[in-house]
Amino acid sequence: MLSIVTGSFHPELESALVSQVRSLKQDDPLAPAAIIVPSHQLARRVKWLLAVEQGLALLDVYVLTFHQLAVTLIEEGREDRRALADGMLREELLRCLVARGVPGSEAFRDWAKMRGLWGGLWATIQDLKEARVDPSSVLSAIGEKMLGDEDPERMAALIRLYASVLSADRDLRLADPDDLATLAVERIPHSAFLARMRRVCYYGFYDLTQGQLDLFKAVASACPTSVFFPLRRDIPAYRFAQRFSPRSPKSGYSQANKERLRALAKQRKLMPEVLASLQEIIPEDDEFQVPEDILAAIKASPRAWRYFQGFSPAYVRIRISFIEGARKRPEEFKKRLRYFIQMTEKGKQIGFGGIEKHY
Repeated sequence: MLSIVTGSFHPELESALVSQVRSLKQDDPLAPAAIIVPSHQLARRVKWLLAVEQGLALLDVYVLTFHQLAVTLIEEGREDRRALADGMLREELLRCLVARGVPGSEAFRDWAKMRGLWGGLWATIQDLKEARVDPSSVLSAIGEKMLGDEDPERMAALIRLYASVLSADRDLRLADPDDLATLAVERIPHSAFLARMRRVCYYGFYDLTQGQLDLFKAVASACPTSVFFPLRRDIPAYRFAQRFSPRSPKSGYSQANKERLRALAKQRKLMPEVLASLQEIIPEDDEFQVPEDILAAIKASPRAWRYFQGFSPAYVRIRISFIEGARKRPEEFKKRLRYFIQMTEKGKQIGFGGIEKHY
């Protein structure tokens, strides 16, 4: 069960966190709980707030940064330990990959002696990694001229070099701090640490990388979770948090969100009052029909049609609804349909990172 509290750090969020910990410990002083925070500085503030200012007992309460949570989960299953790479190692790895002539290196070889090249190049690749960008999908999009006026050759070279870095990471068993979040997701179903937790509190986050967001979703699906978001609608920096704040009654649900709600309902992880409010949105007898013109375009490619028939109903509903959403914009509609068929011909599912694990 997921609950969300929004407001400024002081006094709204601090008061709400104190109330939740006090309520949890009232009946059982040894009730285990985890409080996940974005920084060591905020971790110190939370400990001081609860233990010193409020005088609460913190027996079996873990105040962890996101990195510490990921490490805790990974260390439970010691079979997949990886070496953490720092910025200096990353820059040297890029220099070696370009010198070896890996795919994508040709665009950067002549710049090898340029001051600051490797640091700037690694910063760009790190952004791609943290966003969980799929190299093959981007290369396909470049080939389809879907990325506007960007220099296609240089962008393709960058993406190929990024793919080479991912390959080197697998071969050398290297990881960045954000990679630990992805590795930790795989441990959640087997985690004795999380199985003990009465509640997990995410406190003070207003921005997450894609890997951290995936880990948050996995934890929230496995444990009772509370989110304390520092949200002020007049400050642009907090716009990320608005994705998780109560939605407007007039706003619609994307098909992907409908599928997530269906999955939570089947797992009995929705509160009764929430489930009752969703009956019109996710009816049990919902029969999804693929529009005839979209179906005909897919069938026109025997290879795409063969793979399409093997996709899960949830994935089909998500992708077809996305294509159908551009029906009133003919060029965009054609582009989405064409790209979907191209990826389907390769047997690939498209969407957020690791979509094949969910749908």
